[in-house]
Amino acid sequence: MEELNNVDVLPVKKNPCGKFVGVQQKEMIINLHKSKMIEQAKLPDEQKLKYIDLIKLISKEIGIGQRTISTTLSEYRKKGTVSPPNKKKKD
Repeated sequence: MEELNNVDVLPVKKNPCGKFVGVQQKEMIINLHKSKMIEQAKLPDEQKLKYIDLIKLISKEIGIGQRTISTTLSEYRKKGTVSPPNKKKKD
């Protein structure tokens, strides 16, 4: 049986600047944020991450910008869902 220590980890693909973030990616952001918050709840107060540090960690893990992550989380908090990107050109 092969050991898990020798597993090659693929680098995170970054979302290109200006490219739309779809609903699946937004849901991934929310799910990762929820799991990180559950982990943070188990830690003592002095070891908990600040909100901005948590955003940076999520950004690094999934390759989506920090601003996109924070706007997605705020949209989710306000509406309870995430909306698909508006891909139509404005006249």
